[in-house]
Amino acid sequence: MPMRLLLRLAWRNIWRQPRRTLLTVTAMAVGCAFCMAAIALGDGMFADGFKILVRQSLGHVQVHAPKYPKQRSLHESMDERSSPSSTGLRTRQG
Repeated sequence: MPMRLLLRLAWRNIWRQPRRTLLTVTAMAVGCAFCMAAIALGDGMFADGFKILVRQSLGHVQVHAPKYPKQRSLHESMDERSSPSSTGLRTRQG
């Protein structure tokens, strides 16, 4: 079918049921508005969370010694003496 004929047919079908057309357009507009609100809420929560994290713990700048490792292993930060079994604490598996 030629494009012009398809456009005429689509335009006629839009106005054949005006209530259905209005309901569909309204539903799409409300859905888009809710999506935009959800995205804006998520962006705001991320920005606020970042501000809180910087203010309370990390800061914008960290200063380290030149030999400070890029990633520390958990095994390097805890020795055997600080394990629960060596301090007399009972542990339970499961």
